[in-house]
Amino acid sequence: MKPAPLLYAGLLAVATFAACTDPRDRSPTSGKGSSGAVPASPVARQALSALATCATTRTASFVPEAEALARAVDAWAALPSDASLRAKAKEAWLSAIFRWQTLEPWQFGPGAMSSLPGGRELRDPIYSWPTGGRCLIEQTIVSKGFASPDFSNGLVSTRTLLALEYLLFEEGATNGCAPEASINTSGAWAALTPDERTARKAAYAAVVAKDVVGRGRALADAWAPTGGNFANEVATAGQGSKVFATEQMALNAAADALFYVYFDVKDMKVARPAGIEKCTAATCLETVESLFAKVARRHILANLEGARDLLVGCNGGTDASFDDLLASRGQQAVTADLVSDLDAAIAATKALPSDDLAAAIVAEPAKVRALYDALKRLGDRLRTEFITILDLELPKRIEGDND
Repeated sequence: MKPAPLLYAGLLAVATFAACTDPRDRSPTSGKGSSGAVPASPVARQALSALATCATTRTASFVPEAEALARAVDAWAALPSDASLRAKAKEAWLSAIFRWQTLEPWQFGPGAMSSLPGGRELRDPIYSWPTGGRCLIEQTIVSKGFASPDFSNGLVSTRTLLALEYLLFEEGATNGCAPEASINTSGAWAALTPDERTARKAAYAAVVAKDVVGRGRALADAWAPTGGNFANEVATAGQGSKVFATEQMALNAAADALFYVYFDVKDMKVARPAGIEKCTAATCLETVESLFAKVARRHILANLEGARDLLVGCNGGTDASFDDLLASRGQQAVTADLVSDLDAAIAATKALPSDDLAAAIVAEPAKVRALYDALKRLGDRLRTEFITILDLELPKRIEGDND
């Protein structure tokens, strides 16, 4: 059954408390809900076990994609002038990034910030968006800093799948640095011939792709029973876990990750570039994801696919997850509403005129607004009914958000 009107008014009050916070804030929750931790239950145990298994499987599935990408990039680096090899490397990047995008809403445990339970910050060195910038990459091309033995310990802005996107897809002769930047004032960039620029990009890309493989393996190992076995920390929450003293703490961690669709997708991927929020101009197209490959719509679809699995369970919803917890409280209707909101967001994403979100913002702003509205409805239901019924805490970055 749906919440009574009085309860729903209270839920809305929770959602409209104080001012907006930094959308990248990953501050931890305490693991206690509004009325204290929920006692241990078989349904919660099943959900946590299934979530742990799915997270382990999903992180492991990225590794062969990263390895295939590295092989394709190595082939291009061996013969940079071969356009067909570059095209194959682009296709391998697209396959790897879409697999990764399904993992973005699963940022709890080792992939999360160190301020969160079990967080080891293993996500950003694989895909650093929105932290990035082409000028730093172009400066590295000129300096050949990618050849340094310490390069993998440097700024994530110059590495990760995000840097690979630029290196593979940007083929222009200009750079994105300011005219007063040293690579321009010294003439170093202009001195590079087209062939030399391409060769350096290919060599640089090979270094980055190899690093992504290592980072992907580290994340997968952190979850795996044969490695760090974080899956066991989730599955044994409240029953011996060193990270989660209660089941509710682990559920809070997974629920916090689900809010990726609210802040990262709604606010940062859609609202900001479209000029709806957090943008002081009519639009902020330079902040759009996938500036060079121009496939932001497909990124969002993959994010929503990953969020669906987290909400209703992997393997087509057959695995236990939050929907089962809602059902155990007689709230199947809330799950139905959440799934309906999610389906509406997927439909709105598919309705965009192309994969290039920047172009869609210019050509069809009403359709982009419809996507934002669908994501907002989904997020609002998550931060009211979902959170309250399951006695979870709002993520610190959402508490008091008025948007």
